[in-house]
Amino acid sequence: VPRCFLSNRAPASPLHVSATGMGVDSEDDVPPTPEVVVTPNPLEFGQVEVGTVVSQTVTVSNTGLGPLIITNVTLTGSPVFSKTGDTCQQATIAAGESCAINLTFAPAAAEGYTATLELNNNAADSPQQIMINGEGITTEISMNACYDPDGDGVCQPDATFPPQEGVEACLEGNRNPVCQPLRAGLPALFSQLPPGQYSA
Repeated sequence: VPRCFLSNRAPASPLHVSATGMGVDSEDDVPPTPEVVVTPNPLEFGQVEVGTVVSQTVTVSNTGLGPLIITNVTLTGSPVFSKTGDTCQQATIAAGESCAINLTFAPAAAEGYTATLELNNNAADSPQQIMINGEGITTEISMNACYDPDGDGVCQPDATFPPQEGVEACLEGNRNPVCQPLRAGLPALFSQLPPGQYSA
């Protein structure tokens, strides 16, 4: 035990004073803090056919020791991206837990699109930003104007046009190679065309 000695002219000099205490690690005074991990980041939708809608989920995990308090989740950028579900908005995520944000991509044209998802919270690196990318594409449809003389589903592009009476005119496309009967009104149109391939 450390002692302090005080010398003076008093009869009881010197005086002995004992001191005791406990050492404290400075880290014990720091409250536990959250840490944010977002997956996937960036979020890539890839190529999506124009006119279709695809969805993906962003997961926000708290890998720290303290609670993660999320105050706001915002999506900015192209309106073809939408937030359709969100369990993170104004949520408190305990250590080791996670929440999810559902996003959709519905391209309106054959071009690239971008957006940003931003998370505001009590983590040291707030706000976190997640880049979102997607590309709209269109697939060319090719067709053969032809007919199926024997009804076996095989298109005959070299046959003589217009089709013989009673023989069904049809289309053969790259999306469906089987000869498909033309819908009402189209046989007359294709009867004016020579055999061959046409794109639409």
